[in-house]
Amino acid sequence: MHPPFLNARRLRDYPRLFLISGGMVLFLNVLLHQGWLGGLTGIMLWGDFISNYAGGIQYHIDITQLYDPYLQELTQAALILPTISPGFAPFISMPNIAWAYSLLTAIPLTWAVGIWFIFSLACTAIAVKIMARWLVPDWLKSHGLTALQLAVLVCSNFAFIIGLQAGQTHMLTMLLVAGIVITSRREKWVLSGILAGLLIYKPQFAFGFLIVWFVWRRWDALVSFGITAGLWIGVPLLQHGIGPFLDYLEFTDMLLLLPYAGESFPVAIMATPYALLATLIPIQLVRPFQLLFTIGVLVLSVALGVFAFRQRQVPVDKRTASLVLAIFYPLLTMPHTLIYDLLILVPALLLIAQNQRQARALLGPLSFLYVGMLFLPLVGYALGVSLTALIPIGLFLTQIRTLWNWRQTQ
Repeated sequence: MHPPFLNARRLRDYPRLFLISGGMVLFLNVLLHQGWLGGLTGIMLWGDFISNYAGGIQYHIDITQLYDPYLQELTQAALILPTISPGFAPFISMPNIAWAYSLLTAIPLTWAVGIWFIFSLACTAIAVKIMARWLVPDWLKSHGLTALQLAVLVCSNFAFIIGLQAGQTHMLTMLLVAGIVITSRREKWVLSGILAGLLIYKPQFAFGFLIVWFVWRRWDALVSFGITAGLWIGVPLLQHGIGPFLDYLEFTDMLLLLPYAGESFPVAIMATPYALLATLIPIQLVRPFQLLFTIGVLVLSVALGVFAFRQRQVPVDKRTASLVLAIFYPLLTMPHTLIYDLLILVPALLLIAQNQRQARALLGPLSFLYVGMLFLPLVGYALGVSLTALIPIGLFLTQIRTLWNWRQTQ
């Protein structure tokens, strides 16, 4: 059952109104820009893309200084002159990501941003198309969830809009996660592994699938993942050795302290339990907190493996719950996930909806997720707390019973 005001017409029309209003805000922010600053927000447009682009430049100049925030800021400041930005996003990805973006530095920044914008929209279109074809169940199609309506729901979401404006990779990530789910259900294991290997630019989103495949003994998926990831990582490894990767591992210790960065980092859009707890626990207790959180991650990893082992004997297309938990895994265990990364929940929710008996109970949590992505970051910004993390936590808690009993309720 669902509240009576959430009738079919409102469920169809309200997201379209959100899409129109969000699109207008994005359009006006760009149209009224002042240099590289948004005309409505005053925030740097495509700031995350510029950070990665600057990482590509530093990869060419001196990779040993890739994780020097001071040099990164100088590079980004030179890129956007005469605009003066109130802040900069440091490069925080692996060296192979800097190598990939270094290929774009052969063209001017403005053209590179335009290419990335078109690429992101293309990823959106492809992701919606394949999810509408292979993940939306027939009963939902008969209730009006067409490819067009699915596109409206995705593109009207605040996570999509803010990620698009920041120049993030969130649409590519959603496309790859959806592709991994679809190919796994269709037993195209080699292709699943290749897609997971391509996801190595944000490796945390592949970890859950790797655990599940290991328990299922899908060595073909694991080998194709290893080859794909190895080829990508192998380029900077052959060019510069292991040094840059060791620098990255050392740099990741600083990433664990991002929730304590205050106004110098937008902690309100961090979306993991780690970030939420870190914004509530004083920095003096950070070490014991990190130890306890690490233990919790190990427990959840074992739990995912046990659950996948429990499902290994049923047909692959009935192991839906394990794939859902593989998507949730990084959102519950990794320290650094931001609001736009929550779009990987779209394929997870479509998987849950395969179980029609339980799917009607999703409407309330989905409404909270949809609206919460807009308002929780705003409230969290005022409080200095990562309230966005309540979205994956709340959604997981409302569905954990359904997922655990999936085999009996189908």
